[in-house]
Amino acid sequence: MPRNVIDIGSKSPYPANVLSNFYPHKFVFDGVACASMEGLLQSFKSEVLDQQIYLCSLVGYQAKKAGRNLSWQSTQTLWWKGVAYRRQSEDYRRLCVMAYTALMAQSHDFRLALIDTGDADLLHSIGRTDPKQTILTAQEFCSLLTGLRGVLNDPVAMEATRRTLGMDGPVAPSYSSGRHADILIIDDIVEDV
Repeated sequence: MPRNVIDIGSKSPYPANVLSNFYPHKFVFDGVACASMEGLLQSFKSEVLDQQIYLCSLVGYQAKKAGRNLSWQSTQTLWWKGVAYRRQSEDYRRLCVMAYTALMAQSHDFRLALIDTGDADLLHSIGRTDPKQTILTAQEFCSLLTGLRGVLNDPVAMEATRRTLGMDGPVAPSYSSGRHADILIIDDIVEDV
């Protein structure tokens, strides 16, 4: 019997559309208000903090379009709040995991959509595959979501994550620049990416 597959995209039906980076999830990452995950990811292309904050305020295609002309491929360097990250480094993977963990901690809709995928294989057919050309490959994106779904489906891991991230509060704590590298649940998710 073939497995159920959910192809994540902004024009896909629920729950795939809610898991899209274009979805207007509001959350705070490292003290910066984000209107969507796409805005945050596009902000990683800029070394300039004010531009990063602006990009984080954008949603969906508007964020993608605003970040389109920011050049990072030639140096393979991405940025967050003055810290440089090599695109294919463990530190950059950890930054992405922390960003998605912050989103999970703060967005009930995101958590519910992730749970509603059940045990389906997650796919992002419109995503790119070459890490030298994209800030997050389709495989990295789907692996992150699958890892987070595993946390949500494991009561022990979820309780540890809730305590660590302060998920019961209105805003999760800061998660960037490796300051929370000792968070075990994040380390477990990173290993899967």
